[in-house]
Amino acid sequence: MKKWICMCALCFLLCLPACSFANSATQPPEQGEVQTADTDKEQSTTLDEAGSPSYYGEWQIVSCICTAPVSALSNEEIEQILQTSLVYAEDSYIWNGNTLSSPEYTQSVQTAEDFASSYRERLTFADLGLDGDEIAAISIDNSDLLGNFFYVKDVDSLIICYEGVFFEALRK
Repeated sequence: MKKWICMCALCFLLCLPACSFANSATQPPEQGEVQTADTDKEQSTTLDEAGSPSYYGEWQIVSCICTAPVSALSNEEIEQILQTSLVYAEDSYIWNGNTLSSPEYTQSVQTAEDFASSYRERLTFADLGLDGDEIAAISIDNSDLLGNFFYVKDVDSLIICYEGVFFEALRK
């Protein structure tokens, strides 16, 4: 009986890291895994001259940058997403004919070290074409549509993470 319990415990311990890896590779890091920036830095990172978030506006998904070691989209699904448009606004979020009223945006800062760690060092900022030490990360907390988690690369480009696939979106 003791042998059976020990074998079950061993199997559980061996399977636990694998489950954790599969989950972290297909989803953006959880809120607790992302370091928050101080207010001044946060605002200077994503606000435009008018004081609105720089990511507000219309965007077009132009390419697939890379995929995580585990992703949930097929090549056909990725191709269907390319060239679609997204609109981020204060009072709505629109993608592919779906409109979300009153999106709840949350901004944080993702460091290069935390990003690589969340993907078990199998995906880095370099894989996304980023060379800095941190990037603004935005999530729409009340949405599960494509575009609900993205990084602000610069004023005219976003990196959208969806189901383990990283897309580049350019301002229209």
